[in-house]
Amino acid sequence: MHVGSADKADSVEWLHAEGLLDETITLVHASATGDDALKAAAGAGATASVSPFIEMTMPGLGTPATGRLLRAGLVTGLSTDTEVATSGDMFTQMRAALAHHRFTRDPAPLTAADLLRMVTADGAAVAGLSAVTGSLTPGKRADLIVVEAGTPAMAPMLDPRAAVVLAGHPGLVRTVVCDGVVVKRDGVLTGPVGRAMDAAAASLAHLREAVPAVLCP
Repeated sequence: MHVGSADKADSVEWLHAEGLLDETITLVHASATGDDALKAAAGAGATASVSPFIEMTMPGLGTPATGRLLRAGLVTGLSTDTEVATSGDMFTQMRAALAHHRFTRDPAPLTAADLLRMVTADGAAVAGLSAVTGSLTPGKRADLIVVEAGTPAMAPMLDPRAAVVLAGHPGLVRTVVCDGVVVKRDGVLTGPVGRAMDAAAASLAHLREAVPAVLCP
C-alpha cells in the first residue's frame, strides 16, 4: 500500500486503528509516517518498501525513511516505484538509499551488506516470496546474477559487497539465472528481447495517445 506520503501522514495510524495491519501489508514509502506508527506496524508483522530515488525526485512523496523503518524493526526492501520516471535497476536504488542515508547523517547503521540484503532476502520477504527466492538455499529457486569483478570499474576489490553496491551497474552483470534458466550469458540477454522491445514500443504509443499532455515528444 502506498502510505505515509507528505499529504497522507496518518494513513498507517488509520490502518492500525481499523485492525488492518498484518503480515499481508507492505508499507510503500511511509515517508511521513510517525515512529510510533512504524513500530506498531512492525509489531503487527507488516513490512516496508523504500523507493529512494523516486522519493527524492517526485514531489509529494517525502524523503526516504530507510533509517526510521529499520530502527522500527520493519523488514524493509528497496523498489523503483515507477520505471518511467527513474532507473529500474537495483544498483541505482541501493546507491540512492545509501547516499540519502549518509547525507542526512541518519544514526541507524546502514552497510553494503544491509543494502544487498534489502534487494535479496529482505526484498523477497517483503514480496511474500521468502520461501521461494531471495537466497541460494536448497529447496528455493535458483535465482542469481553474476557480476564481473575483473574490471577497472570494480577495482580495487577490498570488499565484494561494497564493490557491488558502490560500483556495480547492469553493464557488469555477466550472467542471470531465473529459476534455474539462464536468461543472460556472457553479458548477452538470451530471452525474447525483440518481443520485450516491441511491447515497450506499443506501451509508449498507447501512453502518447492516452495522455499526450503528460508525455514529452
